[in-house]
Amino acid sequence: MFGFVDHMWGVAGTATNWLPILAFAVGLAFAALCGLILLDSFRARATHSLGLRAGLAVWGLVAGLYLVFTALDHWWFYRGTSEYHGHAAVAFLDVREVQCDVALTRHEEGSDAVEYRCPTLLMFKQLYSAPFVPWPSYVSGSSVELKAKIDKLIRSAEKVQ
Repeated sequence: MFGFVDHMWGVAGTATNWLPILAFAVGLAFAALCGLILLDSFRARATHSLGLRAGLAVWGLVAGLYLVFTALDHWWFYRGTSEYHGHAAVAFLDVREVQCDVALTRHEEGSDAVEYRCPTLLMFKQLYSAPFVPWPSYVSGSSVELKAKIDKLIRSAEKVQ
């Protein structure tokens, strides 16, 4: 909805991506509401058939749990406090192991490889340091070559105060 604002004025490198938090909160509330409706439908089963109301409540419960899962999956990928988590222009770095243009990266200290996710369908808030790519719209893996290229780029960069 406000994506045009991000493109007009840019996004600070440390800006919080609120979309996973919103997905988690809405998913949790929706799952709880649909769960209560489903329970109420089962209680009223003696006088009414389960019918459409229970069916829609099941679909709503599944949709809410999906939103919760995608938010948790996002936070699990970006776990830790490394300042090098984010995304990389893999095409620019010329990494042959990773078959995408842009990859979300998780760079762990002491690891020989970097974990990555290549978005295949959706990527929300792509200007943020931790874009939101809901499951299953990505291909994941790890790459030693990508880590070497990122490390080389970081070493050659100059820190501005």
